[in-house]
Amino acid sequence: MKREADRLRGRMGFGDALRSGSEEQSGVLRESEWDFRPLIHKHPTQEQREELRAAIFYEYGRESDSIRRLASAYAKLPGPKAMAADLLNARSEALFDFTLIPFWNCIFWPGVFPEKAWLEIPPQERTQRVQTFVKWQQEALLKINEWDELAPYETPKRGGRCFVGTGENLILWLNWANANNSEIVDAFASWVRASRPKEYAEPRGDASRENVTAAFLTRLAVMRLLHSYPLSNILDKALEFEDGKMKMPKLQSNALRMRHAVRRDLHRLFQSESFTKAGGSPLIPALELPRRWTTFSAQERTRR
Repeated sequence: MKREADRLRGRMGFGDALRSGSEEQSGVLRESEWDFRPLIHKHPTQEQREELRAAIFYEYGRESDSIRRLASAYAKLPGPKAMAADLLNARSEALFDFTLIPFWNCIFWPGVFPEKAWLEIPPQERTQRVQTFVKWQQEALLKINEWDELAPYETPKRGGRCFVGTGENLILWLNWANANNSEIVDAFASWVRASRPKEYAEPRGDASRENVTAAFLTRLAVMRLLHSYPLSNILDKALEFEDGKMKMPKLQSNALRMRHAVRRDLHRLFQSESFTKAGGSPLIPALELPRRWTTFSAQERTRR
C-alpha cells in the first residue's frame, strides 16, 4: 500500500501533492501565495523588473503585523490619501516617515493590501500601481529646488552636514562653464562614494541583481509552504519544480535556512536599521517575526 501511495503521489503535480497532505489542518495555501513564477522572467523587460520589486515589498509587507497596522491607520485617514498634511494632522509620525520611502504606495493601498495576494490583483491595477511606485522612487531619490523655504534644522551649515530622516540636504554649487557633463557627474560620483554615511549601507547592485531579487520571493514561498504543509511534501516535489525560475530547496537544511532569511529580509527591506539610526524607531520591531513563521511540524507538536 505504501509503495502504491508513493507511486501515485509521484505522478501528482507540485501543488496537488501539497494539498493532499494537510487540507483539514491548515487549509489550502492558494497558489497565488507561493507560486511567484509569473513574476520571474529569464530576460525581463524594464516593466517586469519594476513589477517584481514592487511585488516583493507588497508580499513581505503582508507578513508584518506592524506594516499591516500602519496600512490600517492610513486607510482611516480623512480626505485625499497620501497627502503629507493629512498624515501630520493624524499625528502619526510613523505614517509620515513611511511616505518618505519609495515603497510606501506598495503598502498603503486601502481595499487591496493586505487582503489580496499580489497575483490576485487585476493586471491593469498592478501596472498602474507599479508606475506610481517607479515615479515615486525617482522623485524620492533626488529633489532640486522643490521647497519654498527650509527650517533652520533643514539647512546645512558651512563644513557640516544636514540629515533629515534618512535623507541629506545639500547646498550644491556647479560651475557649468568650467567642465563638461561627464566631468561634473564624475566629480559628484566621487563625493557620493566618499560621503555615504556608514549607517546606510549601499544597496546591492551587482550583475546578479535580478537573480538576487527573484530569490526574495522564492524564500518567502518556502517559508509559507513550511507554515502550511509537512516539510517532506515540499522536499519530495522540489525536483518537479525546476524550471529555472524558482529554485526550491532539495534539502531540509536549505529550506530552513531560506525561512530564516525571510525574517532577516523583512527588517532589511523596510529599513529598520536606517530608521533607528536616524533617531527614530524601526517600522518593524527587532523581535517581530513574519506572520507565517511557525512551521507546520511545530504547529503539529503544539496540537498534541
